Amino acid sequence: MDDGAVSEQIEAVRSARLRRAVTVVGTLLVLASIVFVVERFWFNALWRGDWWNPEQLVLPLLAGTLFYLFGSLLLGSAWWLLISRLGEPGLAWKLALKIHGKSQLAKYIPGNIFHLLSRHGYGIIAGLGHRSQLLALLLETGLCVLAAACMALPLYAATAVGSVLSVCLLAATLTTAARLVPPVAVRLLSSLAVHRGMPDEVEPGRPLLLAVRWSYLLYSGFFFLSAAITILLVHAITADVSLAAGSLSLPLVAAITATAWLIGFITPGASAGFGVREATLILLLEPHLGSGSATLIALSFRLITIAGDTGYFLLASLIGTSANPQQPSSNPGSRHV
Repeated sequence: MDDGAVSEQIEAVRSARLRRAVTVVGTLLVLASIVFVVERFWFNALWRGDWWNPEQLVLPLLAGTLFYLFGSLLLGSAWWLLISRLGEPGLAWKLALKIHGKSQLAKYIPGNIFHLLSRHGYGIIAGLGHRSQLLALLLETGLCVLAAACMALPLYAATAVGSVLSVCLLAATLTTAARLVPPVAVRLLSSLAVHRGMPDEVEPGRPLLLAVRWSYLLYSGFFFLSAAITILLVHAITADVSLAAGSLSLPLVAAITATAWLIGFITPGASAGFGVREATLILLLEPHLGSGSATLIALSFRLITIAGDTGYFLLASLIGTSANPQQPSSNPGSRHV
């Protein structure tokens, strides 16, 4: 056995150990987060309803579920825009939503990857290429993380100088990112595709640039809707949120929501961010609203996401299975899921 083969084996062992270590750390973080949320729930005795009225949450929960459902449609539409410019021009929008929506409930399976595997499987059945789906996933992941970060960082940075300025800074950041990110993302993806032997799927040009730009804006729209859900819950539970300067402003709520999503997203093994997002929301809202209100908001948000994902799954299941016959498929196989 030559030195090159030995080096490759050593590198493989190191990579496997690193993956196991990351998985263990992520799992421990998830368990610690769940224990923390349960402790807060028990400490504040939320099941008693001594200081809050369940009826006051009915309308916010319903409205929040609709908001989250619409946000899920934005995510599905963004995925369609990306994959349709990455080797799948014949994919109909409705079929893309069906593939995307039917895989959503799988993200609650421990592991945080099964919704991606499920979507990939539905895509293969529908005739989508493996490479196209992989490239779209890479773009999707990067754009989602960037959209969340662009919402959180400017708002935190400008919180001390007032809500109006922080909103202006957010608008400037989103506009700049929407302008600069697509060319960089397309160039990186094109280089990766060439390096991995997938040059045919990526055609740098205006259509792909526009698809990336619009996808980024749709992902940003999802985070705006998520922030709106948190604002609804805060207002319903505490009636203590406004654009006026204070301990908790609307921009700060939006930043906290994006931060909670981002931490839940990047935590290995956190299925749909379960536990981690709730713990993050509680930790960030608690100094402003108190432990009880923060815990109730975090748990209510989780109920909304579960209801919204379920609604998206049901809606996707009702969508017809045939693609637009006027759009030719770029891959052989039937377009049915």
